Amino acid sequence: MEGLPILQKNAYLAILVKDNGLYANLAYTDYSNETVYMLHDFTDLYPLKRKLDDHIFNLKFWEEYFNALEKEWDWDIIERSGKEFFKFLQFQEEFSGVSGVKFIIDDNQKFFRNIYDSIKEFSNDMAIRVADDTYTKDLLGLVSKKLGYDDLLLVDLDLPEFSVYRYKEGSLSKGMISWDNEISLIDSLKNSKMQALMSTDISSGDLINKYANFVLRPHRKINDPFLEDILRSFTTIQNLTIYNENKKKFFGLGWQAENTAVFVTGRLAELMPLENILISLIDGFELLGSFDLFVDKKGQLFSYGMSMSLGNESSDVILGRHEVLPLAVKVLIPELHPKKSKNKVVFQGNISSLGFDREEFFSINPEISIFNIPETEEKAVFEGKFVNNAKTVDNKEKISFVSSRASTLYDRIVVDSRIKPVVYGPNSYANRDKLKSWFDESQR
Repeated sequence: MEGLPILQKNAYLAILVKDNGLYANLAYTDYSNETVYMLHDFTDLYPLKRKLDDHIFNLKFWEEYFNALEKEWDWDIIERSGKEFFKFLQFQEEFSGVSGVKFIIDDNQKFFRNIYDSIKEFSNDMAIRVADDTYTKDLLGLVSKKLGYDDLLLVDLDLPEFSVYRYKEGSLSKGMISWDNEISLIDSLKNSKMQALMSTDISSGDLINKYANFVLRPHRKINDPFLEDILRSFTTIQNLTIYNENKKKFFGLGWQAENTAVFVTGRLAELMPLENILISLIDGFELLGSFDLFVDKKGQLFSYGMSMSLGNESSDVILGRHEVLPLAVKVLIPELHPKKSKNKVVFQGNISSLGFDREEFFSINPEISIFNIPETEEKAVFEGKFVNNAKTVDNKEKISFVSSRASTLYDRIVVDSRIKPVVYGPNSYANRDKLKSWFDESQR
């Protein structure tokens, strides 16, 4: 008698085509042996962007791509016997074959039709999905139900296009900024708001030059503090613009619903440090209250979010939340009294677990305090309270939550103790001093 499907070994490959890149995630499961893991690979298509409108996505391209994946993972994927070369090797055991292959193609991907048609020609052994607004609504609806969030925000930080989705009470709202070409994207930096948010002293010419080089030749990593500052300012402005143009859609996130989550994905999410992502979200969308933050740098939400949410009803692979989602960050943003909270401790808390010694936390205005939660297999309980006239939007003074494999695992806690609204400027020197006061250097 065969074992139950949930206990059978399985290997499933999902490839997300998005942001001029191929995000490949191979999920292997063997629940009878308690073995579940994900292999990840990213292939950058930007070097080919001048040729994407040619017939570059042909059989040879996909042959070379899957050959490279096999070498990277030491996993046999393609069936090479017989005349029909482009068949996938049926799953046999770990490192040999796959039970299924799924392509998810972002409908905003450049030269979408060329890529879509080439995949259909490549093989009939795979499923093809289009990541459009309908797909996103279905995805967020399932994730909301699975994880128990009443309010979800998805922020897709792709360089030529910013897309923001909010799923609440069964409906999907959207806001976006899209640039027609690289020239208009580069010219967007001439916005006067950029200088108002920048914290580095750089001439307009050097500013445009660094940004233009990044747009034309995007990096996988950033070691330039000037470029890092440019991207923080640019991202904050894009989020703020989307928010101001769609206030009815995005107002009240973090305090109008009991359980709120923010998912951040896209090329810029891979490059920006957590501090800059936090600032761009909090100041861009004028957030208050509390929410769980997930920064997905591997495209796993789009690739396996539905499989995770469907659980035993999934038709491809059964995965838990901890295999699909990154560790969460609990973000707390209280309201502070402009005078009575200034330069004072506004939050104090502690986290305890059988797996580590009890730790105490304090947050002082005007810091954005980031606390690391020690790794442990045991559940961790966090309890805290706001003091010195600090409070949540709904007037709660106490906060508590549990980090556990049975529910949500957190690796950090963030308390934004800045008085709102946050004021930038009047120049880069002032902004530099403010950023230094917001973040303890030991946290950066």
